[in-house]
Amino acid sequence: MKKKLPVIIAFLIAIAAIVGTVVFLVTKFSDDRENDTELTEKENDTNVADFEGDKKDEPGENDGSDGLGNSEKENETTDDQNVKYEDYNGTEVIVVSSEKVEESKNNKTTEDVKNELKDRGFESLQITSKYNIKGDFVSESNQNADTDELHPTYDMVYINSTNGDQWFIYCYGGQFFAFPITYNQNSSWDEYLIISEKDSIMSYDCMSNTYNEIIPQKTDLIIRKVDRIDKNTLDSLTS
Repeated sequence: MKKKLPVIIAFLIAIAAIVGTVVFLVTKFSDDRENDTELTEKENDTNVADFEGDKKDEPGENDGSDGLGNSEKENETTDDQNVKYEDYNGTEVIVVSSEKVEESKNNKTTEDVKNELKDRGFESLQITSKYNIKGDFVSESNQNADTDELHPTYDMVYINSTNGDQWFIYCYGGQFFAFPITYNQNSSWDEYLIISEKDSIMSYDCMSNTYNEIIPQKTDLIIRKVDRIDKNTLDSLTS
């Protein structure tokens, strides 16, 4: 049985606050799934280029790949190095590294994120963050005008203007990654997909104000590594 989308989202961002827009979308999609189990019939006929091939087999079932055009070896550090998974916020993951936010050299201001999003082809995305650099909760939800402040996490929602596909885009500890909402909601696979520029993803723990670079088990989440998370890449994946 496919895991509930809110559980996976909570896992991705660890204990970080989920912004209002994200909460609304996740709740909406979760309710839709509970009320309509036939979503797996692909009423939305989105084709995810290079994600699934003909989708006759589950990811990695027969061909030694993860079904997304990538070799399983990219995420097989556990077997080769005998690395043990550890419990992280109720989910078993490999914690690659941890770093105190206030000691990190990868922190970005809102101005930095705005400029980088523009360079990646994203225009006028609402940038949200719920924590300041000390890990204190702040009430601001729209950080577009808060250009000089550092924040550990930034969350954006991108909607493809051509086909309406929706994405969460995250910048945690200076690392960008993306979660294809529409694709994951309509996919019949048990595992959810996330797009990253590394073989890992970054999470944030607001209680300890710490960045944690993690590798999840592929039974929970499949990481699709790309060279760069930008508008052209995301649009090509759901064209």
